[in-house]
Amino acid sequence: MTEIQEYLLKLVCEIDEICTEHNIDYVLFGGSSLGVERNEGFLPWDDDLDLLMTKDNYLRFVEVMKTEPRKGRILESPEVNPEFPLHFGKYMSTESSGLIRSLAYGNAHAGIWIDIFYLCPLSNDPEEAAEMLLWFQAYCEYQNRRFAEVPIYTEGLAEKYKAALDMEKKIGREKTLQWLEKKFDYVAEEDCERYFLHHALTPTVKVYSKRHMKSIERRLFNGKWLPFSSTNRELCREAYGDSWMMIPDVNQQEIHDAILDIDKPYTIYQQDFMALLDKETVDKDLLEYKKNEFFNKQKRYNANRGVGELHALIDETALAKTLDAAQIEDLYAKQRWRDLSEAFSLYRETLAKPIYKPYNIVPQLPGRLSYIYLESIVRQNGAWSYAEKMLPYFHTTDEERERLQHLIMCCRQISVSRYDKRDPDATLRQITSWDMEHGGQCYEIDMARIYVCCENHDIPGLVGAIESLKDAYDTSAGELLLAEAIVEKHAGDTAAHDHLINELLENCKNGVLLLDVQKGRYEFSI
Repeated sequence: MTEIQEYLLKLVCEIDEICTEHNIDYVLFGGSSLGVERNEGFLPWDDDLDLLMTKDNYLRFVEVMKTEPRKGRILESPEVNPEFPLHFGKYMSTESSGLIRSLAYGNAHAGIWIDIFYLCPLSNDPEEAAEMLLWFQAYCEYQNRRFAEVPIYTEGLAEKYKAALDMEKKIGREKTLQWLEKKFDYVAEEDCERYFLHHALTPTVKVYSKRHMKSIERRLFNGKWLPFSSTNRELCREAYGDSWMMIPDVNQQEIHDAILDIDKPYTIYQQDFMALLDKETVDKDLLEYKKNEFFNKQKRYNANRGVGELHALIDETALAKTLDAAQIEDLYAKQRWRDLSEAFSLYRETLAKPIYKPYNIVPQLPGRLSYIYLESIVRQNGAWSYAEKMLPYFHTTDEERERLQHLIMCCRQISVSRYDKRDPDATLRQITSWDMEHGGQCYEIDMARIYVCCENHDIPGLVGAIESLKDAYDTSAGELLLAEAIVEKHAGDTAAHDHLINELLENCKNGVLLLDVQKGRYEFSI
């Protein structure tokens, strides 16, 4: 653990004592929910802790912090401090520094913090729910005057934000906030099946199944037994997507742009520049900047999308000349997925251009090459989640789309059985179903075959898997290295086993698999 992580662990244990004493339910969330699955503690790069409560538990926690203050600790939230610029709680140490952009000036405390988010009931009606979430985003934009909350253009949001600004002129800021709250905070707890997260610093508001808060269990987290949802792995999938078990590249590992210091109070850092700021002037300038930034978002979005679409036309012309359609069709007919992956390498590079991703622009391929490309990345690269996300933007026939959707559904079912449920029997049944319905090579299914053999200590099965898959995929795939290591150990070659395990530990990006290996789940030493 880092020094900051040790400090955060001390703070969360304090919160745990408060919540236990007052029967307040909560769970660790965010990076901590991933960390407990991959590391049994903090993610190595993590510099904060997130907690999650239902709204009624959160309001009870706020009341406890108001009526039973702790020395050197404070809860900053809109319920406690109307000038606090965020819309969730931060349990802070006033003896330390945790300066972030939104707390750099003003009357809010800015010590090292633990974020306390809460969940609001969401309508079961899809159209009503979408409208509620849009109003919630408008509320967040209006409540926080210091910077834009929603980082991308969202259709319909500008109109609602403007309605809030117009309402303020008529009834004032406090009543406008109450007016906005009535637009999204009205569904009764017993009438909902899902919650939305009262936090909008993301492109979309996060929505979670209500069942994740119904059952809580304590798990070991850096040596402390702390509460997590009993369906934590499924919560990870809802929060972080189908690749939640994978370790992100270094440039995607989220850390805060903050001054973190456990020895000096934040006031020392604030004094360096607070005297140079006139709060009223800064507030006014920031609000004007935010309005301009917010209302120009659509213009910039439309302009940049137009540039992207022009680039796509140019790339489509170049790709039509470069890609050998007859060769690709021949490789597809022969089910040579690895060769197909190589044939599409230039197209993958084209899709990765920064001008395309923010606007979901896809340079189209001629004929049915778009469909072949999508099926190839599902089968060869295991990128079925990406294929699902991008499928609406590719030109495919209804029949092709239905086939891809079924392939993707099979991959997800197997991934859920393998990772979320840890159920090798269900995984094996789904593999059998796949073989009967589709058959052929598929990364997600083939790695699941190895998982089932490992769970069942099936050495002949592992030998067969290695033989049939070694030419199909990169031999550095974690599951293949694990299979070879187990086989070598069974054959008595400890040196070969240890070499393969070391290679796995150095190169594998699957955090769940790494933890299983490190803990000796498959009964061989490391």
